[in-house]
Amino acid sequence: MTTKRVIPRAIVIVEGGIVQDVLTDIDIDVEVVDFDVQGLDDYDTKISPSGGGEGYVYSGDVQSKNVKRLDQYWDLIQRARK
Repeated sequence: MTTKRVIPRAIVIVEGGIVQDVLTDIDIDVEVVDFDVQGLDDYDTKISPSGGGEGYVYSGDVQSKNVKRLDQYWDLIQRARK
């Protein structure tokens, strides 16, 4: 018997250049690395990857398993692509 592999889904909601929400159908940890560093606070976590540049790391609100809201956005996206 072959089991169908289910691919997890995630949608990242960005507004005003800031991650507002992450919708998923599984529990996940999400970290955002932002290289658009103008106006960020000094208390944010700062990283400098080997490729150069400076980025800030912050965690967005993760509403894991908010499947109803995820499905609503997913359906809108799929219809828009047709």
